[in-house]
Amino acid sequence: MDSGHQYLQHSDGSWSIVGRDGWPVDPETYAAELAELEADVESLEGLAVQVIDVEPISVRDIPERKELPR
Repeated sequence: MDSGHQYLQHSDGSWSIVGRDGWPVDPETYAAELAELEADVESLEGLAVQVIDVEPISVRDIPERKELPR
């Protein structure tokens, strides 16, 4: 899986962070965008794992299943 981090090495040996548009970005700008993206992901995760508190209609034990012979 791609981490999303892209870097560009210049001819003088220095490095720049590459933004979503493919152009070098200021490290502070990139950090702010990354923090915003992480906040968006955390808020979406909160929606995906909501706990549902309900009373069960019935509860019953299921006998253990025996493994089939090989």
